[in-house]
Amino acid sequence: MDTLRRRKSSRSIGKKIISVILFLVLLLLMNATWKMYRSYKESVERKETVSDEFGEIEGRIQAVETKVASLQTIEGREAEIRSSFNVVKPGEQVAIVVPTEETVQKKVEKRPWYTWLWRGNLIGVEN
Repeated sequence: MDTLRRRKSSRSIGKKIISVILFLVLLLLMNATWKMYRSYKESVERKETVSDEFGEIEGRIQAVETKVASLQTIEGREAEIRSSFNVVKPGEQVAIVVPTEETVQKKVEKRPWYTWLWRGNLIGVEN
C-alpha cells in the first residue's frame, strides 16, 4: 500500500509541475500574441497616416501641374508677373472703386425679413 501511495503522490507532483510549465508556456504565447497585435495596430495607423499624406501630396502635385500649364501661356505668365511684381502695362492706369453713399445707406437700411410683422403688414395696421 505504501508504494501505491508514493506512486500517486509522485504522479500528482508530476502533474502539478507539468501544469505549471504549461501555464508558463501559455503566458509566453499570450505575451507574443499581444506584441504582434500592438504591432499590427501601429502598422494600420501608420498606413492611414501615410495614405493621408499621399493624398495631400497628390493634391499639391496637381496644383503645381495646373500652375505650370497656366505659365506656359502668355496670359498665364502675364498674370503671374502682375500678381508677383505689382506691375502694369504701359498706358494702363489703376482704378479704385469706392462705394457711393446710396449703396452704403441701402446696406444699413436692410432689415430682417420678420420686421414686416412689426410694421403692421400682418394685421393691416400702418405704422
